[in-house]
Amino acid sequence: VAAAAAAAIAALREAPPLTGAALEGLSEAERDVELGERIYAVLQHLDDERAGKMTGMLLEMNDSELLELLYAPDAAAAAAAFADLVDEAREVLAAYDGSAAPQPPPSPPPS
Repeated sequence: VAAAAAAAIAALREAPPLTGAALEGLSEAERDVELGERIYAVLQHLDDERAGKMTGMLLEMNDSELLELLYAPDAAAAAAAFADLVDEAREVLAAYDGSAAPQPPPSPPPS
């Protein structure tokens, strides 16, 4: 799984790189598409079922942090960093899922 994520990161290097300067000229929606496609390409190898939701979560991060991960010189280290972020996202989603679980109705007051 990590090897596939590292391969996805390495494949990003074959396309023209995305830079902070290029992102500054984009609308927020265009920025989300440009970064989101690249992030999703990595995350689908780490958690295919929730890659879309996690991509949205990671898009909340600072652009420079995301670009550093996507274009890190060591693809394996970048994949490991993405795996850590996926683990964190899983914890957040699990906590949210737990809090969103239906609650049993309150007990009636004693009579």
